[in-house]
Amino acid sequence: MRSFFPGCAALALLAGCAPARDDEARLSLPALVRQRVVEGGPNPSAVTVTLDDRGNCPLVFSATTTTVDGAAWVSVSPSAGVVAPSGQATLTLSFDVITSALLPGLYTGTLEVTGTCQTTGQPARGSPSVVALNLVVVAAGTGNRWLDFAGSLVPTARRDATLVASEFGDGTVPDFASLLFGGENAAGPVASPFLYRDGVGWEDISALDGGPGPRTRHTATAVSSEFSGAVVWGGQVEDGGVTNTGAFLAGQSPLQWVPVTVVNAPIARAEHTATWQMPSLVVWGGRDVAGQVLQTGGRYRIDFDQWLPLSVVGAPAARRRHHAVFDSVNFQVLIWGGLLASGLPTNTGGRYDTANDVWQTMSTVAAPTPREGASVVWTGTKMVVWGGRDAGGLRNDGASYEPSTDTWQALPSMGAPAAREGHTAVWTGTAMIVWGGLSAGGVRLDSGGLFDEALGTWVNVPVLGAPGARAGHAAVWHLDRMLVVSGATSSGLTGGGRAFQP
Repeated sequence: MRSFFPGCAALALLAGCAPARDDEARLSLPALVRQRVVEGGPNPSAVTVTLDDRGNCPLVFSATTTTVDGAAWVSVSPSAGVVAPSGQATLTLSFDVITSALLPGLYTGTLEVTGTCQTTGQPARGSPSVVALNLVVVAAGTGNRWLDFAGSLVPTARRDATLVASEFGDGTVPDFASLLFGGENAAGPVASPFLYRDGVGWEDISALDGGPGPRTRHTATAVSSEFSGAVVWGGQVEDGGVTNTGAFLAGQSPLQWVPVTVVNAPIARAEHTATWQMPSLVVWGGRDVAGQVLQTGGRYRIDFDQWLPLSVVGAPAARRRHHAVFDSVNFQVLIWGGLLASGLPTNTGGRYDTANDVWQTMSTVAAPTPREGASVVWTGTKMVVWGGRDAGGLRNDGASYEPSTDTWQALPSMGAPAAREGHTAVWTGTAMIVWGGLSAGGVRLDSGGLFDEALGTWVNVPVLGAPGARAGHAAVWHLDRMLVVSGATSSGLTGGGRAFQP
C-alpha cells in the first residue's frame, strides 16, 4: 500500500498499511455527505450511508455525529451494531433544521464510525472512519437564480473538459472543491487544471508537478472513503493518439499529483468510462488508437497502485461514448448506451460487480430508444437517462432505471425542456438539472429544465442571467449550486460561465 495516501497518514490502520489479513475487519464509508434546505422550509430528506465490511472478520461498530456549531441538526441510527464479513449495514442520517433554527449558511459536521474485529478485538482497518457532513441552508427567496463565480480568475478557454467535485484539502481538514481538467482548444488537447472552491473562486494549479499531460475525451473520477481527490485517466493526446496514462490528485496533506502505474493497465483508449466503486476505479469500453471499439477494461486499486483484470464474460457489447454510474444501493457499476462498433447507437447495458468480477445484463424493456448525446445521472436509487439523438432525430424524453428490480419507467414529458443533444445534467440530491447543448440544426442553447423526482414534474431553468448559449461545456453539482463552465459559444471557445442555484 502506498503510504502517502490519506488512508495511511490519517487513519489508524492495522499493520501500518500492510495488506489485510484474513481475520481483519475492514471499514469503508464515503468521504462526504451533502444536504441542502431552504430556510423556513421542511427538513431535508434523510440520507442513508452504507457501512461496508470489506474484510473477512465480523465488524463491531459504533457511530456518532458531531457538528462544528454544536447544534443538534444531525443524528445517526443505528448508533451501534455488527456487520457480517463481506456484508453491509445501512446507517441513516437525519437532519433537523427546523428545531435547530439554523440561519442561511454552510454548516459542517462529521459522522465518525469506529470498528473492531469481533473475533480478535483488534481495530478494523480504516477505523476510525470519518465522513464529512455539509448542510447548506439557503435564504428563502434567493433560489432559482444565476450567480457569478467567486473571485475574478477565469479558466483558460476550451471545450470537452471534465469537471468533477470531490474533497481537495490542503491539510488534515478536507475542503470541498471542483476540478476542471483537460479538453481542447483550437491548437489541440490541453491539460490546464483549475480548482474551484466556494467563496474563493478558480485557482490555477497547472504549476503543481506530476499532473497528467494534455488530453481530451478522457475521464476524471472523484474517489472517496479512505481516499479523497480525483483520478484523471486515458484520453486522446496531442499527436492524435490515445494514452493509458493518468494521475491521482490526492486531496490531502498536501495537495499533490500521484502517477497511476501503466503496469498491467488497460490498453490506451479514449471515449471510455471510469467509475469509482470502492476500493477500485473501474475503466471500461472506449476506442483504441486505430479506432477499434473496445469491450475490455481494468480495475485500478489506488491503495496498491495496481491494475487488476476485468472479465469480459457476460459484458455488454463493445462501445464508446457510453455512460456509467455507480449504483450505491447494490454496489455495482451500471453501463448504458453509447455507440457500437457499427457506429449505431444502442439502448443496451450491463451491471458490473467489481468485488466478484461478474457482469449481469440490463433489461431493455421500456428503456429509452437507442441514442447518442444523452445525459445520465444517478439519483441515489435510480439511473436517469434524458435527451440525445436517436434514428428519428433529437429527443426530449427519457426514463429512469431501477437496478434493484431491473426495470425502466418513462419520465413525464409535460413541461420538459426542448429536445437537445450534447447537453449536461447534474443531480442536486432531489432533482436533475438539464442545461445547454445543441437543438435541431446545431443551434446552441442557453436554456434548461429541472426535474423534481418526488413530484414527477419539470420546471424551466431561467434564461435571465444564464451564461451564453453553448455546447461542449462542463457542469457539476457543487454544494448548493450547479457550476457551468467553458464550452463552444457563437463567439468561439470560452473558459467562463456561471453558477445556478435552484
